[in-house]
Amino acid sequence: MSLVAENPSFQETLRERFKSVIIDEFQDTDPRQWDLFKKLFISPGQKCPNLILVGDPKQSIYLFRSADIYTYLDAIGHIEKENHYSLSCNYRSNKELVAALNRIFTPAYVPDFFSLPRKESSFPYESNQADEIREIKSYQDELKAFHVCLAEVKKEDLPSLRHSKDNFFEEKYFFPFLAIEIIRLHTQSLVPFKDMA
Repeated sequence: MSLVAENPSFQETLRERFKSVIIDEFQDTDPRQWDLFKKLFISPGQKCPNLILVGDPKQSIYLFRSADIYTYLDAIGHIEKENHYSLSCNYRSNKELVAALNRIFTPAYVPDFFSLPRKESSFPYESNQADEIREIKSYQDELKAFHVCLAEVKKEDLPSLRHSKDNFFEEKYFFPFLAIEIIRLHTQSLVPFKDMA
């Protein structure tokens, strides 16, 4: 496909056919894919389609299929600053959770939120607002919106934890914690399973 992308005739046909190109979940774009998009839709001095990239750089930590934060940063460098937009309001979470996350990720607690070793810098955490109008069910417990899972690892599990390449910690400790918490919220606070993610 890379050789086809280099073909000026193919580029021209593609650009004439599409007025706009939207790449959603852009944080999952790997360097080879981005190189292809650049060749097809970003050419100095050429009339190109409107290129719209939608993504969350914080999700680049998952390294989904070789995607990385540096690809994302390269991409935003090709788009004029006046065309950068951020969603500053979280419409999904209650205000207590948003406030807790904003507090825990402040520079006072996490000075280098997202380290960028290749750039010798870090990606800053941008605090969010919560939707004040949205009604959120209050839960009948003392844990409130933000839960931290602290696992007490048994001594006999330490060798498996150190040498495991699979999900030993998650399967032995974290997933059981989640299952118990889901059942507790469902039975004590009457939260429907369909409202959990």
